[in-house]
Formats: sequence, structure tokens, C-alpha cells
Amino acid sequence: MHSNPVKLAAIAAFGAAAFYKASTVIEIFSQNTTLASWLGVVSILFLFPVIAMFPSKSWARASGYAYCTLGIAAYFMLPMRMELPVYMALFHAASIVGAMWIASASLATRTIGRAIGLLVALTFVSSTLMVPGFPQLLLEFISRLAFLKVIYFPIWLIIAGWFLAKRVNMPSLRLIHS
Repeated sequence: MHSNPVKLAAIAAFGAAAFYKASTVIEIFSQNTTLASWLGVVSILFLFPVIAMFPSKSWARASGYAYCTLGIAAYFMLPMRMELPVYMALFHAASIVGAMWIASASLATRTIGRAIGLLVALTFVSSTLMVPGFPQLLLEFISRLAFLKVIYFPIWLIIAGWFLAKRVNMPSLRLIHS
């Protein structure tokens, strides 16, 4: 049986959104970093086919793969109680290259997908600015902006899934749009 890779990528985008949301909810409400980390790794693994099938430049696709690699490494470090500076360096690097991929990929979508994608890219970058030495008022603004990632990243992934599904005319999507 030959599967359509774009169709699989669309389904993977929905899976990435679900596992990312589960990871953040568990991390925020139960403080179970081990389970949250494993769910985060699964959500990132779902991103590989999305990155491969989303129309973007090769450098942007490379940024997406780098985000996945660094993100998986950071997720594994969290429950192992690694040194915070090492974890944060990986997290910040993942956030920067993730923002590059999301911003570039968002330009392929229309209005709402583009707007939410660019907002998500901004939230990824803003999380790297939460460092000691910034004025307190600026840190509070940045932390609120960075928290929006928890809300808007899964929404963008769902929009990305719809975008990919429309490219292959998935029947289940016609029911949603009818």
C-alpha cells in the first residue's frame, strides 16, 4: 500500500498539536517533568514529516530539523535535572531555529495561518530574551508573550495540518469546511 506523504504529514501536524498540548498541560498542572518530556519528544517526532512536506526553502527546512534535534535534546535534559545553563542554552537555540522555520513556513499559508505563525515565531524568539539583567517590566512583558506559545503553537500546527490536507484534498477536511 502506497501512502501519500503529504496526507501523512497533515495527520502528523494534528498529532504534534495534541501531544504538545498534553505535554504543556502536564508540565504546568502536575509538574511531572518526565511524562511531560516524553510527550514533548513525541510531539517533536510528529514534526519531521510536517517539515518535510511543508513548502519552504531548504534553509528553513534545515532550521525545522535543527529545532527538532535541539528540542528533543532539551526535553531529555529536563527530567535528568541537567545544569540549568546547559538546558537553557539548548532551549534558546531550539527556539531561535524553530522560529526561523515557523516564520518561513507560515509565509506559504494564507491570512490566519500566516498571522498566527508569525506570532508563534515571535513567541519562540521572545522566550530567548528572558535572561537575567533585563529590566523587570520588560521581563514581565516578555514572559507573557512567551506564554502565548502554549496557546498559539498547537493552533498553528492544526492550521498547518489543514493547509497540508487541502493540498491533497483529504475527504475528512471537506466535512469540516462544509
